[in-house]
Amino acid sequence: MNAPHWTGRAVCRTGLCIAVEFTIEHQPADAEDFTVNVSVTGQCAHLKKTDEEDEIDVDMPNCRQLSGQQRQDTATQIHTTTTSATELHYKKLSEMTDNEIRAGNETCCQTPTVSE
Repeated sequence: MNAPHWTGRAVCRTGLCIAVEFTIEHQPADAEDFTVNVSVTGQCAHLKKTDEEDEIDVDMPNCRQLSGQQRQDTATQIHTTTTSATELHYKKLSEMTDNEIRAGNETCCQTPTVSE
């Protein structure tokens, strides 16, 4: 059996219910439609059935490591100013938009440990 051209994986952000695997079997030609196979394992166990149910705690918030220019800018700011990684974290945390906060997006305000 040949390996697929591309495989992607995802899990529920609660960390407790479903896992999904995406595959593209063959490399598509330019400007060609292609099929993405999707396989879901498990059952979603946290959908709210009524408005009165509690919100679900997200164990795995959205967060990506700093890379490229953003990483260089953060390092420069920490090493060339008196700003500590903790101070920079709280500054960026205070600048997050409401949408980023609602989505649990922590990319823009990396933890102090990551920034060090």
